[in-house]
Amino acid sequence: MMSTHLGKLIIAVDCDGVLSDFVGRCAEVVAARHGVHFTVDQVTQWDFVTTPGWKKDFFQHCKEPGFVYGMQVLPGAVWGVDKLREFGRVICITSPFGGAPVWASEREAWLRDHFRFDRKDIVQCDDKSLITRAVLLDDNPENIQGDDLLIDRPWNQHAAGLVRACAWDTAVAYVRVVLNQ
Repeated sequence: MMSTHLGKLIIAVDCDGVLSDFVGRCAEVVAARHGVHFTVDQVTQWDFVTTPGWKKDFFQHCKEPGFVYGMQVLPGAVWGVDKLREFGRVICITSPFGGAPVWASEREAWLRDHFRFDRKDIVQCDDKSLITRAVLLDDNPENIQGDDLLIDRPWNQHAAGLVRACAWDTAVAYVRVVLNQ
């Protein structure tokens, strides 16, 4: 049985790597502050410390005011979320960044301003399996279960046997089939 709320199917999307360019923002800030340059394609593991030139203390910049709100929207994401809303209630399940005092409030404002998410449709938690949904779109293979869809990124290429989408039109088509729309 599909997960619903008030008769609408629940479609969940992750934020970083699905809607927002977290890795690109890290690259931008690290280049400006430290002169270390890397590209999104160089991040081939979930753990950034394997990226050439990356230092663990660079994550401190993620905790600074303005970091979250300065992220770019990934190509096609606004269109994709709008299309998914035709099929059901779209919520964003996003993991907060530990020790970042303004992360949650900036994330909420970013999602509101770029995607028109209402506060009640934003869930900030580390364990996405706790949230009941018909389908989840995420870039972390560890969060994928059942009919969920892995959004293809350089850091999840090692994940085999999962359904993945490289573009929003493919993701929307997949969700349409899964939800029998």
